[in-house]
Order: sequence, then C-alpha cells, then structure tokens
Amino acid sequence: MKKTMILAAFAALVSLASCQKEDVIDNGTEKSTSPVFTASIAGSTKTTVDLYDGKVAWEADDEITITDASSASALYEIESIDEATGKATFVIKDGETALGSGPYTATYGTGPATAQTYSATAGKLYMTAPSTSSKSFTFTVQCGLMKLNLTKTGESVKSIAVTSSSDVTYTLTCDPAQSIATAKDFFIALPDGSYKKIVITDSNSKVCTLNSASGVTIAANHIKPVPFDGSKLNFAPAVPADVL
Repeated sequence: MKKTMILAAFAALVSLASCQKEDVIDNGTEKSTSPVFTASIAGSTKTTVDLYDGKVAWEADDEITITDASSASALYEIESIDEATGKATFVIKDGETALGSGPYTATYGTGPATAQTYSATAGKLYMTAPSTSSKSFTFTVQCGLMKLNLTKTGESVKSIAVTSSSDVTYTLTCDPAQSIATAKDFFIALPDGSYKKIVITDSNSKVCTLNSASGVTIAANHIKPVPFDGSKLNFAPAVPADVL
C-alpha cells in the first residue's frame, strides 16, 4: 500500500512539472517579461492591398516595430489573428530585448521610398499607430498605390518616375526591364496627395512624359488605377540637360 502511495505521489509530481513546463515560454527570448500587444487597422483588416477593393488585412508573417517610453525599440511578430475582428496579437520576436514601460508607439513597414524596386505584386503599405499607454494599437495606413497599366508593343520599361505637386519624385526601377508588349501593371507606393508628372523610361533610355495639369490624386489605403492607351505612350530620345 505504501509503495502504491509513493508511486501515485511521484506520478502527480511528474504531471505538475509537465503542466508548469507548458506554461513557461523559454525559447531564448524575453517573451515572458516583455508586454504582449494587440493591433487593429482603422477602417480595414489587411496589410496587403486587395486589388479589388483596395483595403488592407493582417497576414501571419507581419511584423511591427514597437518603441517604449525610454525610446528602446523591438520587433514584434504575430502570434494569432482574430478572423472575426481582424485584430492581431503580437509577441516580441526571438532575439529581441524586452521593452520597458509605456507609453508605446508602433510602426509597420517604412514610408514610401523615393527609390523603389519593381514587383509583380502590389506589396504592403506603410502604417503608423499613435502613442498609447495601453497594450492595444490602432494603425492607420499612411500611403496609397498608383497602379499604372501599360501596353506598348515593342517597348520594355526600365523605370517610372512620378513627381508630386510639391516636386518630390518617386522612382520605380525595373531590373530587368519589363516588357509591355502585353498589358502589365506597375505599382508605386506614394503618400496621399496630388501627382502632376509621370516619366516612363524604356530599355533604350527613351522617355515618355505624361503631364496632368489637374494632378492625379492618391488617397491613403487605396489603389489609384491609371490606365494608358498604348497609342499615347510615345517614347522619344531624352533631351540632354545642357540643351534645355
């Protein structure tokens, strides 16, 4: 009887140790001490652009950067996503240093770069969240996409430069050059605002300049389709700067 009781007690201890082990997060990071955050996106539920409705939603591989009151920052990754609400739970990424107390700020991605690289897909959009003392963020998308649909038999696009009404130019580079013998989409991430000029350069360094007196308006969290009739894409040798 005594032996049976000892075995039962041993089994209970093993069971307790097993339960305690499952409750401890120990993967080489400070996840057990760093705060856990939730985050939603204002007016939408995606971080990648939906080509049909222009909205955005969290994806499983998304990461955000969170900064605490001491200005220390850490990368956070998604642990889970609530499909009903679109809200994601973020935990500190392996190898990052635990954050201190708030208030906290957060960003997703980087702002639209003036130098961008061609991608066949629309890509992800830059977002920010206001400072908060809570563990919950509400992100707002800070840019939109210009979607250029180009067709011109015999031409390949090397770069596309889009200039804003305030004279800031965002250039998309294609390496290798992208053929537009059949229709092709080009996506350029831009801050919301008005854009007055688009300069398309082909693989032979000829250019096609498209001006808009009224400007093409880009709104945050939306795609602005800008289609062009191939007959209007007239490429010509660039005029040397010293001739202008």
